[in-house]
Amino acid sequence: MPRPADGEVLEYLWTDGKTTSFNARVHAYGVRTRVTFGSSQQGWNRRRAEIELEKIVQQVARGTWVPPAVLSKEERRTSAMAELGVRLDERFSVFATRWWKSKRLRIADRTTSDYEWRLSYLQRFFGRYELNEIDAALVDRFRDELHEQAATIRAAADRGRPLSETVADRRVGSYQRHRRPLSNTSINAMLKLL
Repeated sequence: MPRPADGEVLEYLWTDGKTTSFNARVHAYGVRTRVTFGSSQQGWNRRRAEIELEKIVQQVARGTWVPPAVLSKEERRTSAMAELGVRLDERFSVFATRWWKSKRLRIADRTTSDYEWRLSYLQRFFGRYELNEIDAALVDRFRDELHEQAATIRAAADRGRPLSETVADRRVGSYQRHRRPLSNTSINAMLKLL
């Protein structure tokens, strides 16, 4: 007779000394399976991991739990996104607009303008893509285009012919200025927001 369904929550402290990963070891269907939940940076804590483990144990008891290794990568991604309320077949522009409407109410004005600036870049590049089309290769292409754009702006300034742009500012209206190349820090901030 196979061992009854049970499990335990496992915690792993990262080398930064602050972040903790939460996993579970589940004994189900005669096999021991490891399930990854997430890190403290993603909002996970021991209590949340214990609740999630209890849900899994109940599903095992009902015979409805499917171990993560049995699901394909695509099925795991779709399942994870569904739990977050995200539809993979919607366009990035629709998702980002909805996300921004809910996010902007909880942040300061200065942060709002920074997020809007980053989102404008992300919308221009990713807006036409469905969420399920965005993969590592597309994100790498976005990053490479930003680096190429920065190099072009620097080269024009070095030749004494800086590129200019029109900037719309809520406080002072529209004005012309020399284009500034994006720094690696700015590019990384956009990737982090993505």
